[in-house]
Amino acid sequence: MKNRRNVHLFGIVVIIAVIGFTMIACKGRSGNDNTFDPVAQIGETTYTTLQEAVDAAEESDTITILKDITLTEPVTVTITKGFGGITIDLNGNTLDGGSGTAIQHNGTGILGITDSTGGGRSTGTVTASTAGFAVDTVIINGGCLIVSGDAMIKSVGSGKSIYNDGGEIWVTEDSTVLAISGGIAIMNNGYGTVIVEGGAVGSIGDGGLAIVNTVGTVTVLDGAVYSDDDNSFTIMNTNECIVNIGGGSIRCDGDNSYAVFNYGGTITIGGGTIRNNNAREGVAISNELGGGTITITVDEPSLPYSAPITVIGGTSAFDIAPAVSATGVKVTASANTDGSQEASYNAANIGTYKYVRFEEGL
Repeated sequence: MKNRRNVHLFGIVVIIAVIGFTMIACKGRSGNDNTFDPVAQIGETTYTTLQEAVDAAEESDTITILKDITLTEPVTVTITKGFGGITIDLNGNTLDGGSGTAIQHNGTGILGITDSTGGGRSTGTVTASTAGFAVDTVIINGGCLIVSGDAMIKSVGSGKSIYNDGGEIWVTEDSTVLAISGGIAIMNNGYGTVIVEGGAVGSIGDGGLAIVNTVGTVTVLDGAVYSDDDNSFTIMNTNECIVNIGGGSIRCDGDNSYAVFNYGGTITIGGGTIRNNNAREGVAISNELGGGTITITVDEPSLPYSAPITVIGGTSAFDIAPAVSATGVKVTASANTDGSQEASYNAANIGTYKYVRFEEGL
């Protein structure tokens, strides 16, 4: 009888211990998540899905991704203007939308996507890796997106890495926005704004485009914007849109490609290097078909990285001479891409120059 009672008491102790352990493991927002396999974390609290973490995020919170995540539906962000914003730290991991969009920002506030692993090399990635067709990796519907740190946002196929519909996009620090296999890295629409002040925006593959400006304003202040293959456009500006270039580098390498292609828009250049490296079909800045305007300035207050401006093309730097807004501008022209054997600049001969440099006069 005594032994039976001891066994009974031991069973009760075991049950109490199990219940106690379960209660500790199942704490909510203030403790640990109710899972042994969390994918995201805010402070000390972990979450089973990234959507749960986004929904729980408070002002200025950083959501740290703990492991690679493959999504079955987009993560939806609804933060509002005036809210301090939230940041998703990829933490060296991949957020994969698979055959669909990975993140859709439907709010009006600030969403940051960063990677804090360091080293100046993009390791944390947001992607739609198996899309193959017109799927947008990140969609911004009126809010603000800041890409920073070592984060990468990329698309594969004919989709877009970032589709901006009336929002504001900042590409900063060592971040990368990349389109692979003929897609578009950033499409700016809906009177949106894109600002590149660091990092890189590029396309790899035939027919790729780095930035397409259909309705809005694009400003490049620093960093690199590029396309690496044939039939590509690094920056395409259309529909009376605005592009401001104040620094950084803009280049293309392939046949039948352009570093800057203006089709009816307005482009102001106050600094930076623009280059087409193709020696056979290498026009760096084209305005021949567009009917828009291209203006060179060395004293534009809104372009802080002002002058010098260097434009190099394998066959010609420009196909139509740009307007020069400031007086006393020194222009260096050459039929050689290295700028050697300088020639007197004459706008009527613009198609003969492979190298043109604009700077403040002495």
